[in-house]
Amino acid sequence: RPASKKEKRKSFSYKLLNPKMCCPLEQLPPPNDKCKGLVDVLTYLMYGQLILALLRVIINDYQDLFNDLISAFILYQGYKMLSYCSMIMYIFFNFMTCAIIINFIGGCIQNGTTLFPGEAYFTYGVIYGSLGFYIVGSYYGFVAYREFKAIALDGSLPAMAAGGGGLGGGLFGGASGGSGGRAYQGTDYRDRDTGNSGRTRDEEAGYQPPNL
Repeated sequence: RPASKKEKRKSFSYKLLNPKMCCPLEQLPPPNDKCKGLVDVLTYLMYGQLILALLRVIINDYQDLFNDLISAFILYQGYKMLSYCSMIMYIFFNFMTCAIIINFIGGCIQNGTTLFPGEAYFTYGVIYGSLGFYIVGSYYGFVAYREFKAIALDGSLPAMAAGGGGLGGGLFGGASGGSGGRAYQGTDYRDRDTGNSGRTRDEEAGYQPPNL
């Protein structure tokens, strides 16, 4: 049967938050409600970064345009793969751009000059407004960093529960090693505990190597 208007709107909203055509990474399923909420927040922040990048083009601020595009990609990678490393990089880029803006404002105050040189109110309004956006983004980036790192160390991700393959061997390789207890649930611990096929620790303790 043809889809109703409500189903079409829901489908459009899903595609907006999970774009497939231009964003090829598959979404790693969030293991809890808090993580799911952070994924939604980071998604909206990513679109905010892209809108800010468009405003940079309008005001001819191409240096910060480059930073905004990189930040948007880092956010996308971070919420898709639940990567706390990406959140660290995102916060770093935000702090770097904030430092430039604050340095400019401080210079204007110190020299007693106007904060809107040449009466370019729209241009500098975008720059000063972006400062608040970066601060809010850094806050949620830090919250997401704590949550994603706790998930990685806790071993709640499906890829890690499957034995550390795929994503667990990549971005979360170190974390999967630290949470090996949960990663091996439901498997035979003998090989992992002793490194020898078919022998338990007690058998290994009484094992004598052959004389050569």
